[in-house]
Amino acid sequence: MNETDSLKKRVAELEKANRELDDVFNAMGDLIFVIDKDNVIIRANNACASFLKTKPQNIIGKKCHDLVHRLGKPWPGCPFEKTKQDKKTHAEEVNDPKVGFSFLVTTSPIFSDNGEMIGAVHAAKNITEYHRAAEALRESEIKYKTIFDSSTDAIMLLVPGKEFSAGNTAAIKLFRCKDEKEFVSRSPD
Repeated sequence: MNETDSLKKRVAELEKANRELDDVFNAMGDLIFVIDKDNVIIRANNACASFLKTKPQNIIGKKCHDLVHRLGKPWPGCPFEKTKQDKKTHAEEVNDPKVGFSFLVTTSPIFSDNGEMIGAVHAAKNITEYHRAAEALRESEIKYKTIFDSSTDAIMLLVPGKEFSAGNTAAIKLFRCKDEKEFVSRSPD
């Protein structure tokens, strides 16, 4: 194989590796972009572009805080600003009313060969549904506790094969205990 053929083969291998990297980058469902040290987006995945209702090439060259938050300056508590200060990975929950969703944003520094931080990978996971589920769980717990505490019927919770784990006021009164702590220290026997 001559030098030209060897070079063509190497170029083909590099092009294939680049396509595979693009495929992985764009397969991710989280909003991901690469940002330089001046907050300018230099690469964005398809999920990010889709969320912003545009194409990846329309994101490149824009400052993240202008594009996402429309602020003209970094978001208060921006994890990338922290990453720029200490050159470490940071994660923050971002709830921007202009965006309308809650995100867990992680910024991970990228270093040059000589160790200089040249940018970061910015990943944003939409956690809005997690918040909604947590709020629904809190509401359910409040309802349960209200019913449990206010019932005039004795309600006892028992861990199978073990002891009581809880008792409402009526149960505590029925078993002549001074409080729930004393009630759960007793055995059902």
